[in-house]
Amino acid sequence: MNPSRGKVFTPFTSLSAFIGRPTYQDIIQKGRQRGKQEGVLLVVMRQLTLKLGLIDPVLQQQIEGLSITRLEELSEALLDFKTATDLAVWLDH
Repeated sequence: MNPSRGKVFTPFTSLSAFIGRPTYQDIIQKGRQRGKQEGVLLVVMRQLTLKLGLIDPVLQQQIEGLSITRLEELSEALLDFKTATDLAVWLDH
């Protein structure tokens, strides 16, 4: 007789145990951080494009490398920008 016969496999039982593990929580947290960063980046790039026109690819690449904190700071600073030079100067500091 097969010992596993009659048992029902429930993936949610093993998933529940997995969800509580620190590794899973780290993955979820990193995913949330990345999603937030991408969202802030999207808004900042949209604001910059509306304010200054097309952004130089070199400057855009620098912006894409900014942390969430720096992107949030840029979202405020860009309100005072008049030209792309203002953006370049801000990025150099």
